[in-house]
Amino acid sequence: GNFVFITLTISISRAVIITFKVEFTWDRVRLFDQDIVQALDTVELEKLAVRKLKMSAKHAMDVAERLYNKGYISYPRTETNKFPPDINLSSLLNKLTSSALWGDFANEVCCFSSYEISGPVTFSIDPGAWPESTKCGSLQGDDWRIYELIVRHFLACLSWDAKGQETRVDLRIGGEIFHATGLYIQDLGYLRIYPYERWSDKTLPSYVEGEHLHDYQLRIADGQTQPPELLNEADLIALMDKYGIGTDATHAEHIEKIKTRQYVGVREDGRFIPGYLGLALVDGYDAMGIWLPCPL
Repeated sequence: GNFVFITLTISISRAVIITFKVEFTWDRVRLFDQDIVQALDTVELEKLAVRKLKMSAKHAMDVAERLYNKGYISYPRTETNKFPPDINLSSLLNKLTSSALWGDFANEVCCFSSYEISGPVTFSIDPGAWPESTKCGSLQGDDWRIYELIVRHFLACLSWDAKGQETRVDLRIGGEIFHATGLYIQDLGYLRIYPYERWSDKTLPSYVEGEHLHDYQLRIADGQTQPPELLNEADLIALMDKYGIGTDATHAEHIEKIKTRQYVGVREDGRFIPGYLGLALVDGYDAMGIWLPCPL
C-alpha cells in the first residue's frame, strides 16, 4: 500500500542525504531541560523499546499486547499521553508500594501533592498506558523488560522534575569572549526511578568575578560538522508520527514490511541501509515521472 512505500522513501532519502557534504564551524549553545516524562503512548513506547531495550517496534508491541491480554498493563495502543480524569491514580500507586524494586519511590510519589500530567495531547478514548497488576513474579525476558519500562515510566510521569543549578563563566582574552558552563544537580527527581534518561554533574573550578588567570593554555582546534546518521527504527517512527504516515497502531507493521520485503537492510547497530530493490523502486518511479510523497 501507499503507506508502506512512503516509509521506504523516508529510509532511503536519509541515506541519499549523507552523500552530500557541507563543511562549516558551529558554536552550539547547550540547554538543559529535565521535565518529567508524559504518560506513555504507543509512539513513545516503541521508541523507548528500540533505543533502550534494543527490540524492534513490532516485537515490543507484540509483547505489550501479550501483557495486556494477561492483565498486567492497560491497553498499549494509544495516541494519548494523558491519563483520563476518572482514573484512580492513588489506587494504582498504592499497588506499587509493596514492590521491593520501586515501592519506596512509589511511597514518595503518593505523598507528592499534584498528579496533574501536563502535555499538548488531551484525553481521548484510549489513555496513556499504565500498570494494572503488580503480581509480576512470573514475568521473564522481554515480557519483564517491557513491563518494567511501563511501571517506571508511570511512576516517573507522576513524580517531579529533576532540578539542577547551572553555572556560567565568561572569560575575555583580548577582544574575544569564551564561556564555560557547569551543572550541579540538586534533586534527581523522576530520574531516580527512570534509568532510560541520564543527567550528570559537570563541575567547574571556583572563580571570583574579575579574577585574572595567569596559568592557562589556549588551543585552536579545527573541526567540521558530520552528516546525519542513517535512520534507526526509533528515528523512522518519530518521522512517521511527525508527518502523519500511518497510525500509531500501524507504524511497526509498515517498518516490518519494508524489512521482510528487503527494501532495506539493517546494520548491526540497528540502522537502516537501502537495499537494491528499494533503491530500484524509488529510482524507477522517479524515472517514470510518477510523483510519490516524500516529506523529507
